[in-house]
Amino acid sequence: QVHRAVLRNGRKPLALKVQRPKIRSKIETDLDILAYAANLLHERKDSLRLYNFPGMVRSIRRTLQHELDFSREARHMKIARNLMADLSGIQIPRVYPDLSSTRLLVMDYMQGRKLKEADRHRLSNAEILAKNGMQAIVKQILEDGFFHADPHPGNLLITGDETICLLDWGMVGRLIQQERHVLLNLILAIVEHDAQRLSDALLVITAGSADLDRQELERDLLNLMDYHITGNLAELRLERFLMDVVDIVRKYRLRIPSNHFITLKALITAEGTARLL
Repeated sequence: QVHRAVLRNGRKPLALKVQRPKIRSKIETDLDILAYAANLLHERKDSLRLYNFPGMVRSIRRTLQHELDFSREARHMKIARNLMADLSGIQIPRVYPDLSSTRLLVMDYMQGRKLKEADRHRLSNAEILAKNGMQAIVKQILEDGFFHADPHPGNLLITGDETICLLDWGMVGRLIQQERHVLLNLILAIVEHDAQRLSDALLVITAGSADLDRQELERDLLNLMDYHITGNLAELRLERFLMDVVDIVRKYRLRIPSNHFITLKALITAEGTARLL
């Protein structure tokens, strides 16, 4: 729950993010049930072992446990504010660590409208807002390797004509330099319509069987790019394209590690959010 408050020594408005009582035990119970179902499917359905459902549940459990620690979210917000201090059109609330704890997060109250509630047809600078948002995501993922992992419209607040505030930093992604380099190669392969380069990038970030038909994979990727890119790169819908790439990855029984899946999810969500504007 989020409540509005003020400091005793002044009138500065604050936002208090308060953790619901006993929520941790409820989440752990749900995760135990999910883990039981995942293990059952993994053991009894050979065709589903590729997806490693038990591993997915472990990743979800780890992520949710991190999100329940508000002191971790406070550190995420401090890191993000420092990394994006010079980026125009982007705001991140300032946190008050001395007033916060693992179950209470105290931050500046940001005045504005959530993107999911805004009428994009009435926004005078929708294109600038979209560009600022995408620029922030690209900087986070490709330059900093530290990014907001769930940039959906409910976590974006329009605080000015050309300014977006990023809320809810409980879940973030981390990429080392080599991973950012591979991801950049993947994007360049799409831009250059290069199926071989795209195949190389995919095989680096995935794991699969040794009997993979490399030529058939490249042919499928080439057909996919032909379908999505008909000459004008501006027409590319990255969200749909990446979802189709994930389908091809599954077709060839390749596995995407959880950290790379979080990255692709963030890109898909950010591109879809930008399209709303």
